[in-house]
Amino acid sequence: MLTQPWHDVVERPTFPCTELTSPEFTATLVGEDGTTPIPGSTLSSLALTLYADNGDLTIINDRDHQDVLQQNGVTVDEFGLLTWILDPLDLRILDDGLPFERHIALLEWTWGAGRAGKFELVLVVRNLAKVS
Repeated sequence: MLTQPWHDVVERPTFPCTELTSPEFTATLVGEDGTTPIPGSTLSSLALTLYADNGDLTIINDRDHQDVLQQNGVTVDEFGLLTWILDPLDLRILDDGLPFERHIALLEWTWGAGRAGKFELVLVVRNLAKVS
């Protein structure tokens, strides 16, 4: 649901992470009204695309429109609570010369009769100099 005038710049939410760790991200899936949760049992699909915010938009950890409906580290409960336990490879650094790297997570879901939702999140991945 878009709440600002179309000409305003809408910032994507950010989630700070550390390279090669497995943090837990949570959010609530809601309908068009912006408040009513979407129960997991009503979802027809839930897909995750994860890519680097670089010139090539490099796909990370083979998550290219990956089915994550109650699998691949993602669950959605009956209160619409989405929980994603990131895989350490979701947070691997592609460019060792950067102190931080931005990975974009795009979640897309469908439910009901022709309803669809999308959400983008910026994972700000801290590059640790001595991680192996």
